[in-house]
Amino acid sequence: MTPPSPLLAPNQDVYLRENIRSRLLVAAQAVPRHQEETYRQALDNVSTWVRAYYDTDDATTKAFLDDVDKLSQQSITMDVPETLQSQPILEKLMQTRVRNLLAQPAAATTEAAQAPAPQAEAPAAAPQGE
Repeated sequence: MTPPSPLLAPNQDVYLRENIRSRLLVAAQAVPRHQEETYRQALDNVSTWVRAYYDTDDATTKAFLDDVDKLSQQSITMDVPETLQSQPILEKLMQTRVRNLLAQPAAATTEAAQAPAPQAEAPAAAPQGE
């Protein structure tokens, strides 16, 4: 019985592993950005390449493919509400603050008009150079 032929030439194996590593990195970077399509596409590429170029009967390969398949089944999208519950409260607070700020200069002007003007003091003599 002849040994099975290798699925890849030795020099191609390095490039394939680097491409797989690169696609796994792309998938990992898509997670915090909630880029579902990029995430799934990268994992699908990895799965396709491993199934095409590695021995799928090998226990390590099977375990790796199981992990990739489990990851690709997980959703990374973030469900966010259309409107925030705090938005009306914040809008009311901002309106109140704006009204208060607009009312302050008017109050300061009327107080200044009612208060007597302070006496101006003579400026202190500046020191003379020697």
